[in-house]
Amino acid sequence: MTIADDNHWLNKARRGDVKAFSRLVAKYQGDVRYFLASRMQDLDEAEDLAQEAFIVAFQKLNEFSQDKAFKPWVMGIAANLMRNYMRKAKPVLVDETNEIERLMESAIEKIASVDSMGSRGAALKACLDELDGEYKQLLIMHYVEGYTVGELTKQLQVKHSTMTMRLYRIRDLLRKCVTGKTGEA
Repeated sequence: MTIADDNHWLNKARRGDVKAFSRLVAKYQGDVRYFLASRMQDLDEAEDLAQEAFIVAFQKLNEFSQDKAFKPWVMGIAANLMRNYMRKAKPVLVDETNEIERLMESAIEKIASVDSMGSRGAALKACLDELDGEYKQLLIMHYVEGYTVGELTKQLQVKHSTMTMRLYRIRDLLRKCVTGKTGEA
């Protein structure tokens, strides 16, 4: 198909012919999928964005200028969707208390003995025991079971920023608790 062929199918699609648009989807879906899959780690998300790119293109057909080629236009839509997805899914580092986070991972994952962790480790273990069920479950899911922030947001149906803030608050709560128990400033 040439640009003229594309325009023929685009004109039919503008008049509501979904089958005409499906010809364009069939022609360009491989390119759009490859473009997204080669730039994203999650292939399922890349597939979803490819489908969404064609949905958006169909919804905005009246905005498309026929003196341009369809492929670059739909690829641009896919690129914009990917950028928006990456911006939303990108973890935001709210807190840089890496030492507390490493201690938490060590305490939760290895369930090490109090003696092997020293006084800060013992304090952290005591603080973990004091956490309420929801916070403790979130820590287990993230640090033991290995759920990413993105996976937690989907499973718990909250916004990414909400999840990062919850994790920050838990780390901050534990930091304050450990500091209080060890007498450190």
